[in-house]
Amino acid sequence: MSIRIGSLHIIVLAIAVLAGCGRSGPERVVLSGTVTYDGKPIEEGQIRFLPVKGTKGPMCGTPIVEGKYTADHKGGIPIGNHTIQIDGYHNTGLKAAKGELNGGGLIGEQYVPWKHNRYSELTITVEPGSGTLTKNFDLIK
Repeated sequence: MSIRIGSLHIIVLAIAVLAGCGRSGPERVVLSGTVTYDGKPIEEGQIRFLPVKGTKGPMCGTPIVEGKYTADHKGGIPIGNHTIQIDGYHNTGLKAAKGELNGGGLIGEQYVPWKHNRYSELTITVEPGSGTLTKNFDLIK
């Protein structure tokens, strides 16, 4: 009987070691909030957090749905400084041809000015030990 219990402990320990006993990589923080453009919620869009020089970690992005976002994939945004890019889409009513990028889905038109996405000067600093943060964005033309 003691051999079985001892073997069970070894198996459990081996699984824990192989699975990892903690999150690897940079410390991360879950970030959520709202995004509006000209006072109205962005109904459908994308928000991206791009690490700037000196910040370790990958670019993170998450959808904006009904004006809200939560960046929690893989534990959230890596700590450090990030440039923020925001896109918002209007439904054009047109469908993409099958085989195109969205495979027959509806085509959206990006309406948020480039100063908030491609040429964004929006930034955020995520401090170590921040836990969960809320950051709202009220974009204007």
